[in-house]
Amino acid sequence: MMKEPVPTDQPDAEDGRKDGGDDLAESDVALSSTEAAPEERNDAQAGGLRQWATVILGLLVTVLFSGPIFGWASWQPMLEEDGVYRDLCDSSEPLCEARSSRMVLLYTVGQMAATIGLAVVSFLTDRAGPLFLVVAGGLLASAGLLVMGQGGQLDEGSTGPADVVDVLQIATILIGAGGACLIMHAMKLAFLVQPRYFPIVMTFANCLIDASAVVPVGFYQSYRMGLSRSSIFGFYAALCLGLTALLSLSWCGPPLRTLEACNAAELRAGEEVEAGSSKHPRLHGLSVRRQCASLEFAFIMVVFTTQVFTSNSYLGYNKLLLESLGDAETDYAYVQIFTALLPASALLAPLYSLLLSKKGFAATFFVVIFLNITWNTVALVPSLQLQLMGFLAFTNFRALLFSTAFSFLGHTFGNRTFGTINGLCSLVTGGLSYLIWPCTDLSQRFFGSVSAMSVLLLTLCLPLILLNFRLAQFLRKHPAGDAAALIGLARARLSRLSKKLGTCAVADRDDSLEALRAAKDAHALLAGNAVEQTNVLQLVARVLLFNGVHPDVVEASGDPSEIFAQVM
Repeated sequence: MMKEPVPTDQPDAEDGRKDGGDDLAESDVALSSTEAAPEERNDAQAGGLRQWATVILGLLVTVLFSGPIFGWASWQPMLEEDGVYRDLCDSSEPLCEARSSRMVLLYTVGQMAATIGLAVVSFLTDRAGPLFLVVAGGLLASAGLLVMGQGGQLDEGSTGPADVVDVLQIATILIGAGGACLIMHAMKLAFLVQPRYFPIVMTFANCLIDASAVVPVGFYQSYRMGLSRSSIFGFYAALCLGLTALLSLSWCGPPLRTLEACNAAELRAGEEVEAGSSKHPRLHGLSVRRQCASLEFAFIMVVFTTQVFTSNSYLGYNKLLLESLGDAETDYAYVQIFTALLPASALLAPLYSLLLSKKGFAATFFVVIFLNITWNTVALVPSLQLQLMGFLAFTNFRALLFSTAFSFLGHTFGNRTFGTINGLCSLVTGGLSYLIWPCTDLSQRFFGSVSAMSVLLLTLCLPLILLNFRLAQFLRKHPAGDAAALIGLARARLSRLSKKLGTCAVADRDDSLEALRAAKDAHALLAGNAVEQTNVLQLVARVLLFNGVHPDVVEASGDPSEIFAQVM
């Protein structure tokens, strides 16, 4: 039988990105490192030992320093017990409304700095790179922590210095801005690993950003054990400076070269989209102006302006809500439980990734909306014990929100404009974040509680519900724009290669290499589907047989991962 001619078109750009991290063992179907094309040698650097070390260290820095400002529920009681803003209240009422309002303002300033800082840093990310983000984030966060530990300290019985407000606001601004740099840095870590690990690393990065809100629990507990505020924040600042310096050194060399290779692959994919390819999301390769004039941009902008505002608002007024329900009588036990639950979402990161890959963006965002409605409804019920249910819903809401939103950004707009599009969304969100304090203050003034805020946040779900229905319809017409389309593309790719190899007496090297890589990618995407994974292994056996390698290795092994470890 005559062998089919090899197609002259190049492998898909998306396939090229997926192929990037595969190291082939010595076999008749493998390419050696010296025989590989230059772009394949660059892509093969992804997922090396040095890159994974950078990812792990980067995730550690993320969980420790990217978002401690969002653990304000534990910061506030520590600052109050240390006498901050005590001069605003009478001695008979140490926790007056004016003092509580000022604490919310302090959080709002820091949170707004984090959000606006995220917007500014996003615009710089594509040009400055991750090394700049680590250095800037480490210096800003360390300086802010030092100022937070030293500023506004009051002697017993004093009325407080006049510069308390300015000093502490400067500290929260520095901490928020430094955290913004480290958050954007965390988004770059996923590009250092093989594409099949991209979703899980991106999901873990977002979950650990939320988990960083639990760090202030350690602040508060250390303070109650007798450590001073200055010693707590001083140690934390030194730790921040040391770890970010180590991370900066880790980025130098192979990790930075890996990102350069990734950028080159993105440009090749953009050229394919411009040429009319339907195998990539339709916005890849377009200018930022054309991307902004799309339904996808309108959707993600609504997600950021409504849901991120909702999330940050609850973090800010959570202590006031629990205090109004009697949490002070429990020595703020529920505040500590709430903060401690935030990192628990990291345990469900694989589930979030699976939901995205199996059901797609629209279905996942409907889950986000459901969780939002759940915890906001619970917040309206005057029961302290019932708030535990709200805590669980909010923890998963926040983690799933950011994991899905950033995955949508990367998948829909591409790596080339990821930072710019995120910057535009964050800039608008940062401006709206300043409304948290006046809205909370008005709710307390006119209704005597923060219940009106919960009603407002529930109302903000309506625009997203309507747009999400529209997005679901749109993605059915443009399936390449959906995260779940990866499975469909993998099935189509396997089917095409199976038919092609089925008509050949001998498969050439390029076909064999592509088939093995397609099988490996599909095996990971089709986890949990035994029938389809069996078909994948049959394709591997066929490729090996065509190349003179007996396929007993496939039949003898009961663990599919062992098969790929031997043939890839």
